[in-house]
Amino acid sequence: MLVRIPHYGGITLRAWSAVNYLQDYYQGFVIHKPSCLFAQPPTSLESLLAYTEQDLIKALPINHTYEWLLSSHVPYLLSFKPDENIETLIKCIKTARAIAENAKDTAAYEVLDTFHQELKASEAEF
Repeated sequence: MLVRIPHYGGITLRAWSAVNYLQDYYQGFVIHKPSCLFAQPPTSLESLLAYTEQDLIKALPINHTYEWLLSSHVPYLLSFKPDENIETLIKCIKTARAIAENAKDTAAYEVLDTFHQELKASEAEF
């Protein structure tokens, strides 16, 4: 089946994205924004002026495919939105408070309860 992609103004196969989706990981190398460096970048004007193409190639993850692939996932992992119902500070405090209550640890419960109340009070600020 052929599908028209409006922003490309052309016709392409529906399977195109399925075939090429791994390009994001395996060929997602952006020269001006590498996922990691394997050599110290220039730190002064003199070292920048002396920086050669070979120095740049050594610094880029071109010959380090394992590290390159792993580091390409870092932006996705860092931008992962936590589940609001189970992975927030408030939920962690609620869980710890319930554990302290079940263990009859009144001192810990009071501290956690106060912390919980303070967090709830500051919710409007954030």
